[in-house]
Amino acid sequence: MIPVSTHSKTLIAALALLFAMAASPSVAQELVASDAVVSDEIAPDVPEISRDPSDLAPDLRPIDEDVANTALVFTNWSGRDTAILCVAFNGEGRSIGRRWIKVPSNGTKYMLASDLSEGRDFVGNAQCTGEARIHGTAVFLGAGFSDLPVANVDHRGDGRIRFPLVATY
Repeated sequence: MIPVSTHSKTLIAALALLFAMAASPSVAQELVASDAVVSDEIAPDVPEISRDPSDLAPDLRPIDEDVANTALVFTNWSGRDTAILCVAFNGEGRSIGRRWIKVPSNGTKYMLASDLSEGRDFVGNAQCTGEARIHGTAVFLGAGFSDLPVANVDHRGDGRIRFPLVATY
């Protein structure tokens, strides 16, 4: 086995993610092809994620540099609290997990890709919906960190967010 530095592993992972992004259909095509993939109802059996934005700082610099994750960050631009339901899909398009998060009025909350997959490794996408003006941001976390593309769509007053690439391993 050839020894590989942590920096090289991060570079390899980033290149793999960029390749996956280039190989997938454009976000615009996905939005046109699928108007409502995620249910607007919060199912009672779907666990809630409750992470405070101040908890993100330790996640930005993980102790184990061989671990990578994606932070899905939500900002609520409306004057009311809102629940956001997210569904994660693996590379084959199969649903692998559902979670919801409550974001306070004019507040920010986040969840991790590992929350959606219950800690299992995966590379895929996530689709989220909420009943207010919400804005999503994605940050790839590892030995370094980088922002990832996100599609934010206002759909008849509801916020729809497509994270075309999320990963945890």
